[in-house]
Amino acid sequence: MAAEALAPSPDLVSARSLVAQKLSQMGFVQANNASIYLEVTFDVRDASLSLGSELGSGSLSPAKKRKPLQSCADREFRLGITMTRIVDGAELFKGRAAEYHCKMTAEEAMPVLVNAALSDLGNPRGGHVVKRAARD
Repeated sequence: MAAEALAPSPDLVSARSLVAQKLSQMGFVQANNASIYLEVTFDVRDASLSLGSELGSGSLSPAKKRKPLQSCADREFRLGITMTRIVDGAELFKGRAAEYHCKMTAEEAMPVLVNAALSDLGNPRGGHVVKRAARD
């Protein structure tokens, strides 16, 4: 029995579109015979869940504690962008961005996530954290 392909989520479609727009602004062009493979990932999880095989700092993504007087549960939005050279599979770029939000939607957070994930493209700074005030 052949596996049926699932349609991408609206959030992933939005992420792909915003990444394509940003890359176009940076001088990249889409091509059928491109030498670089672009992969865009987007996921949302309940921020109270810990990901990994260990609890605490050893986990892949520790659970976020709720702030005092917080009226709703946080969700974590995670965007990943990877560029790979097709000929040899060499990873040319990997950018990741994540934010926690209680009230903000993925659609509202997406432009900031795209800008953050692509901020090192062409000017690598290594791992860094950018903090911003949100609507939460």
